[in-house]
Amino acid sequence: TSIVRALANATRARFIHVDARHVALAADPAETLRQIFVKARQSAPAMLFFDNIEAMTPSSFTPDDKNAVVFNAFLREFDATQDLIGLTILAATSHADRIDHSLLRPGRFDYVLNIPLPDAQTRRKIFDYHAHKLPLAADVNCDELAEATQGFSGADIEGVCRRAGLLALRQSVAQQDGQLAPPVVNMAIFMQILRGWRR
Repeated sequence: TSIVRALANATRARFIHVDARHVALAADPAETLRQIFVKARQSAPAMLFFDNIEAMTPSSFTPDDKNAVVFNAFLREFDATQDLIGLTILAATSHADRIDHSLLRPGRFDYVLNIPLPDAQTRRKIFDYHAHKLPLAADVNCDELAEATQGFSGADIEGVCRRAGLLALRQSVAQQDGQLAPPVVNMAIFMQILRGWRR
């Protein structure tokens, strides 16, 4: 997501972010998709980015399945943009094995870029970026956090930091009998989040 947002900024294109999970769960997914593509066409030059694309592209479904309706609506809208200049459609997934092969044919997502999970040094930088938005205690060690999060994606690390901030806030309220006190995120909070982390 960050890469596509940066690319859109660099090319001065409008960045339109869509979480495919929300589309798949909409009351009328086909109409939701139609509105998204209409907005994208009107916004050109634009980059239309579908995150978690696997939510709309199950590997198998029955013809009367709602997922089939969503998937076919997506293909119909996608194919209608092929001759449109100024609109680039991109997608991301952490589950490449769930992607339907029809999406990868020429004219659709015909260029696949594999981005590996971040190494320890990169995880350290991601923690630096997200954790330092929080009220950190002096004992927080981002090097140690980077080592403890092997196999985590950048989004996972962002989620860890977000949960740590919420847990610190909750603990702060509890300690002050319902009165809001300045929360502090310490290393113990981070480790508690990591112990219960489910990816």
